[in-house]
Amino acid sequence: MTITRLEVAPVSTLDDGDHVIFVHGNREIVIFRVESTLHAIDRRCTHMGADLSKGIINGNILQCPIHGARFNLDTGELLKEDLLSSIIFNESPDINVYPVEVINGIMWIEVDA
Repeated sequence: MTITRLEVAPVSTLDDGDHVIFVHGNREIVIFRVESTLHAIDRRCTHMGADLSKGIINGNILQCPIHGARFNLDTGELLKEDLLSSIIFNESPDINVYPVEVINGIMWIEVDA
């Protein structure tokens, strides 16, 4: 597998609590800035394809705006902390996360080519 580093945008364009959507080929990635930390994940929820850029963030947890699936922004792990979540989202996989690096004020992400 080949890893490609892609230039996204100046980090100064993203305030805390904001996000930017980055499209590379058929891949849509959303980058969130949460408490000065950058998180890059797939834009679509693995449950039913909802737009995760419209989700609710609490710390490093992102909640899907449609059915409430919750993901760890650091690992992409789908959280199944209660009985309802474990039943509803049992078949839904984790989301992909992408390394983000800031070089000379520019955000870069790494994706497999």
